[in-house]
Amino acid sequence: MTMSNDPDEEFLVRVGISLLAARRYYDDGHPEHHRLALILLDGAAESLLRRLVNENEMWFSFGELMAGQNAEAATLGLDQPHVVHDMTFPSDLVSEGAYGEPVHLSRTQRRKLDKEFGPNADVAVFFRRLSRDEAKALKHLHEYRNGAYHRNVLNLRTVGVLVQLQLSVVVSLLRATPQAPTTRIYPPIDWEPMREVLGLPPGSPVSYRVFADILERGIDLTGDEVSEILGGNLRDRLVQVKRRIGDIREQMAVPGVTFEDWVALVQTPQPWPVGTAEIRSHTPAVTLQQLELWETASVTRAESDTALRAFGRFADVDSSLTGLEDAIEAVEIQLDREIQRLIDERRGK
Repeated sequence: MTMSNDPDEEFLVRVGISLLAARRYYDDGHPEHHRLALILLDGAAESLLRRLVNENEMWFSFGELMAGQNAEAATLGLDQPHVVHDMTFPSDLVSEGAYGEPVHLSRTQRRKLDKEFGPNADVAVFFRRLSRDEAKALKHLHEYRNGAYHRNVLNLRTVGVLVQLQLSVVVSLLRATPQAPTTRIYPPIDWEPMREVLGLPPGSPVSYRVFADILERGIDLTGDEVSEILGGNLRDRLVQVKRRIGDIREQMAVPGVTFEDWVALVQTPQPWPVGTAEIRSHTPAVTLQQLELWETASVTRAESDTALRAFGRFADVDSSLTGLEDAIEAVEIQLDREIQRLIDERRGK
């Protein structure tokens, strides 16, 4: 959904209030409040990204026009008159100009830009508002936000780190945003109440940078800290995954089917294959060897890792591991129902 083109001053106030509330929730120190901060920061980041897309709509329109002229020239056997970037998502392109340049987006890409979060982060990379590491982190954090908001799934042990990471990325986005509003509303906003909230002297300017300064106070997360907290959480989850698969194997008690086979079986759509040869012919998304590699990764720290890069490594693993955990849960639910059915039969129900 495309964001409305509200005046810059109004937008700054609206986003700024969300950012201040998120920081207060984080400072409270309670994990449930951290969850609320994660949701608020994600909403503010999405608003900033969509506004960036709207601001550069001119370059997309130029790109569409020039791409059409290039196509016409090609049909006539002429040299293409324009250099236009054909952008896909995710994109390796980065703008070379200070103010942007023509970019051609297909209809499919435009729909993605309107409906999905990730392509907006890719556009921010193109226009040098975010680094690649920051955009990747923001995409992963959006998925965590979806889990917290839609499924109430969030690890309270790690949510504080996620909020710190999100604060650091939003700060970068704010600092890269033009600092002076270009469109003012009439009558103008009385900034004094906001200055009082921000602790600013009367008459001082209120800009994106002011909010960035407030958000980043005391946030100095290192790669080692991220690795320690997220790595510890990953190790605990891997222990639980192996225990749960072992329990399923024990309850099913299928002769000749190994623990490694069960790692694959829980990820295989039912009805399950019969016979060890057929079982082992399927290649699961996550293998036992992959689980063991993740165990090694959970205790591995790269000296050159920044907080964002360390987070990126663990977030990639988290996405795949979550899929395996969901598959295990589905099998556990089915087993519980079957056990209850047998109990009911014996009771004559």
